[in-house]
Amino acid sequence: MAALVEKIAKCLDPISGLRTDVTFLFKQEGLLVKEVKAHKLILALASDVFKRGFYGSMKEDEEEKIDVKDVRQEVFQVMIEFIYNKQSDWKEYSLSLLSSLYDLGERYNIEEM
Repeated sequence: MAALVEKIAKCLDPISGLRTDVTFLFKQEGLLVKEVKAHKLILALASDVFKRGFYGSMKEDEEEKIDVKDVRQEVFQVMIEFIYNKQSDWKEYSLSLLSSLYDLGERYNIEEM
């Protein structure tokens, strides 16, 4: 089981060869757009909210680009990293980020977070 968890944690590494199928877009000041890439299946396994969004009725199997407007990119990235790794050193984050992360975990129903 540990080997599987390690493999999942490496899925976001570009050298893994596993193509992501969802991109979350975060518009910054001006025209700058930051991206967070992931795999729908892994997110759906971690969150019934993602599962309904990605695999609800009549969903296509193509790459999706999703605009995210109400969350900072840094907070969303930490959530994605937690989903893939299931571990984090929470002490390295600010109280503000952790508070936002808690709210995000509640929104996406990620109980382990």
